Amino acid sequence: MKKTGIIILLSVLMLNIGVAVAYKNTKQLLYDNSRIISFSSESVSIYDYNIDYKDIRKTANNIKNTFSTEPITI
Repeated sequence: MKKTGIIILLSVLMLNIGVAVAYKNTKQLLYDNSRIISFSSESVSIYDYNIDYKDIRKTANNIKNTFSTEPITI
């Protein structure tokens, strides 16, 4: 069981590395500003997806409020 988990983890890691290399090589053909991860004062960009910090805070607060309620016992 432990061996299977390690194999799956290594497979996911290798797939992620392959996707990152393919992304970098493809973006370099289009323009020179190809970054896998970049940070700015307002957002973080992973590949071509921009995520605003305010959206991260909003989602974190929603999750916190959802799970901070008292349990209901019957």
